[in-house]
Amino acid sequence: MTPRAVKGQANMPATVTVVVIRSLSFTGTTWINTLLGCHPRAFALGPPDRVIDLYEQGWHDACRVHGSECTFWPEFHEQYDPEGNFYLQLARFAGKDHIVINNPFAGTKASRDLDHPDITVREMRVVRDGRAICRSYARNYPDSGFLHAVREWFLGAAESFDFAPDDPEVLSMRYEDVVADQFAWIRRFGEFLHLSYPDNAHKFWEFEHHIAAGNPGMWAFLAQHQAGRDMNFKRSGFYASQYARLLREPEKPINDDSWKAELTRWDRAVFDYYCGHINARWGYRRDTFEADELEKVKSLDEPGRPDEPAPVPASGDDNPSSDKRPGRLRRAVRRCFGGGRQVVAAPTSFLDSPDRDYWMEVIR
Repeated sequence: MTPRAVKGQANMPATVTVVVIRSLSFTGTTWINTLLGCHPRAFALGPPDRVIDLYEQGWHDACRVHGSECTFWPEFHEQYDPEGNFYLQLARFAGKDHIVINNPFAGTKASRDLDHPDITVREMRVVRDGRAICRSYARNYPDSGFLHAVREWFLGAAESFDFAPDDPEVLSMRYEDVVADQFAWIRRFGEFLHLSYPDNAHKFWEFEHHIAAGNPGMWAFLAQHQAGRDMNFKRSGFYASQYARLLREPEKPINDDSWKAELTRWDRAVFDYYCGHINARWGYRRDTFEADELEKVKSLDEPGRPDEPAPVPASGDDNPSSDKRPGRLRRAVRRCFGGGRQVVAAPTSFLDSPDRDYWMEVIR
């Protein structure tokens, strides 16, 4: 598919709907964002902060799908006024009245621009089994270890995440439920947004996308299918085989449940001790353990007891996987970007920190 910028339409409505997906990392949000973009009136953007932050560089590399061959973002850049509202300008340039984003950072332009009289915000929230989330984090940051993923990263963010399945103003979902019946959920998306999605909306690769950030597995497949670009990233082998299967069986979405075999019983006990109550609150069945197993996990909290071997950075303090980031910054990030309505503003120390780009990638 050749990238093509669609100029704004004269009959664009006066208001624009911005669909804001709130989630933790590793929850399949990029896939859901892309599904929502499979409508003639919708534009799937992904996390909005990256493209806004790239403004000074020209947006020639903003598109994760078409890369430097993309004409959409550079042409939009020529018309874009950084002092104006980002979403209204994007909607008018793209000829869409629904912009789909996920997890805008608090205190940034991406969040501030949502507050506009011509914008209607429709919020969705996504959770996934916390055991899968923590396994994905530990896989991506192997120097940290599973205990760190559970106790230092997931616990604070998940505890503050406001999963509200009974709130009629918010569409809340579990990732596994969407995978189990994507067609029913696409219909629910349409009902929530007052859009009638086409029958082939589940075949997201058949729609033109200009995603600016998100899961590399998703945009790498789109890049391969639409722009003929090779997959070249961590776990590209897994995704290549999964997408080959998806093209044959599009009615069966990708569901990476390798965590079920990869987690040891000790891993599961650690997770349940710290976060089992959160998983249960989200509707997931907890694992069961013998009393002596739980006592061993509890001993991790004894004063002075080492938790796990200290991570060994590959190249000193410059290694982003090492655990040498200041604890105050980690806590600030968890407070500000845990999700839900508690997110109000990011501390200046975070926005000015050299670690900002690192944490943007981690939390996504």
